[in-house]
Amino acid sequence: NFFLCSFNINLITKKLISMCKSYEILIGVYSSNNIELDKANFLWELGVDTIFIDNPTAYKKILKKN
Repeated sequence: NFFLCSFNINLITKKLISMCKSYEILIGVYSSNNIELDKANFLWELGVDTIFIDNPTAYKKILKKN
């Protein structure tokens, strides 16, 4: 039993997201490099719930808005 599973960004597909969501599993994404903001927004639109990044300072503007 688990509620969250994280995948390397290179493995993420709509099908994988759909399958996890059908089992009510939250989806995380990580990368060996920082994920650019445009790519992060795209991933969130696809249904990704959390993104792990190396250097969060590039996301200060987003974090201040919330």
